[in-house]
Amino acid sequence: SQFPKVLLVAHNGKAFDMKVLIHQARHCNLEAKLVAAVAGFADTLLAFRYQLKGQIAKFTLGALNSHFKGPEFAAHDAAGDVSALQHIMTKLPATALARYQWTTADCVAMTDHLSRKKVLANGLRASGLKALLSAAMIEKIAMSGLGYQHLKLAFTRDGIAGISGLLQEKTAHKPRVTSDRKVIAAVQGHFSSLAT
Repeated sequence: SQFPKVLLVAHNGKAFDMKVLIHQARHCNLEAKLVAAVAGFADTLLAFRYQLKGQIAKFTLGALNSHFKGPEFAAHDAAGDVSALQHIMTKLPATALARYQWTTADCVAMTDHLSRKKVLANGLRASGLKALLSAAMIEKIAMSGLGYQHLKLAFTRDGIAGISGLLQEKTAHKPRVTSDRKVIAAVQGHFSSLAT
């Protein structure tokens, strides 16, 4: 390529812009071109939260622009947002932004993981576990990479011990999902009721 790879910078980019751009690139069969042209993504929201922790209450683009006495801009208008972001970035040390940037390959992997988590969480909710577990626990199970079929297989293979072992499996000295006996009992009870 005749141009160097670029770093795309967005306010709240990790939670929103990065995922949207990757999904759209895939939808248009342009993911390879995106990876070839973009070195990575950076998120100014996370960087400013780190840099100004305890100094201001809100970290919206408008609040930061006001804090740094930037010119008025049309919020949620592409040109206005870019102008405000350009202004506030002059106030952000490069080291603070560097903490919150990721390679394009890492962003693609994060997006894939979140897509899989969404599918797994939907499967857990549809299974009937939604009535037994909190929404946060269902998300935690899915975030660990486990879905309903994994739990069912663990129960089929080793009964109550299978569920307990799977949810409590140690990763980095912490349980994969939880050691909470009530949660484990609820999941075990669900599969035990199906087995009878």
